[in-house]
Formats: sequence, C-alpha cells, structure tokens
Amino acid sequence: MWSMAYGVIALALLAFVTLYAALHTPHFTSVNLASELYIIKSTLNNTLDKFALTNKNGAPVGYVLHREGRFLTYDLHIYVNRCTYAVAPSGEPSVLYEITLRHSLHIMPWVETYAYVTTDGVLKRVEYVMVYDDDAKTTSLYVLAPLGTVIYIVDYPLKVPLACP
Repeated sequence: MWSMAYGVIALALLAFVTLYAALHTPHFTSVNLASELYIIKSTLNNTLDKFALTNKNGAPVGYVLHREGRFLTYDLHIYVNRCTYAVAPSGEPSVLYEITLRHSLHIMPWVETYAYVTTDGVLKRVEYVMVYDDDAKTTSLYVLAPLGTVIYIVDYPLKVPLACP
C-alpha cells in the first residue's frame, strides 16, 4: 500500500517537473527580417504625405519616417540641406543636391537615387555619391540631377520624392 502511494507521488512529481521544464524552455521561431522590413517600408510608402517636411511651395524637402515591426524598428530621416547650381560633365545645366540621411539600420546597401524628369515623365538614374560619417551616425548623399527634376531616394519598395528647399 505504501509503495503504491510512493509510486503515485513520484509519478506526480515527475509529471510536474516535466510540465514545468516544457513550459519554461525557450521556443525558437523562425524570423524573416527581410519580409518584415519589406512590409514596413511598403506601409510607409503608402503614407508618405504624413511624414513630409515641406518648403513654402509645399514641395517635400525632407521626411522623418518611423515604423515599428515585431522584431525591428525602421527609422529613416532624410533632409535636403541645400541645392547648388552646377554643370554636368555632359555640359547640361544641373542641380547638386546635398542630402542628409540618418538610418536606424546603420548602412543602406540598397539605397538608389533616381531623378524624375518632368519633360518626358520617365524615371532616370542620376549620378550620386554617398559619404558615411561614423562619428555623427549620418550619411551625406550628393546627387547631381538635371534642372527641373524631382529626386527620388529609393530604399525598395520605399520611394521618397525630394525637391530643393
């Protein structure tokens, strides 16, 4: 009789320990950061107007974009510091945009720039240079675009239009 009682108590204790260990053991789930980042940037792309900093004419000269996902936070601060008239190597009159970028993901390997040319309505790639400053945690982007164009900073699928201040 006592051995049966000890057996039941031992079985109950074993069940408790097993259940406790199963509930307190970390469970690993797969995390697809690329998919989450794409969804965050798509959502921001659809609501860009809420985040725009505009000049007197209402043209966008900067953005403060912020969105939190389940596993990561995406912050992108873009501002056109100044525009300078310049001449392209082809002799075409152009504008040199000096743009400051601050990004939560530190490096932006997929950032591309395009100029939207209003005369023919096509997206055309323009020349640009990115200069990283580790001390200030910012990136300076210099874009040379034809006169009368709107610059698009592309961090796919996010497309951010910018104009001169």
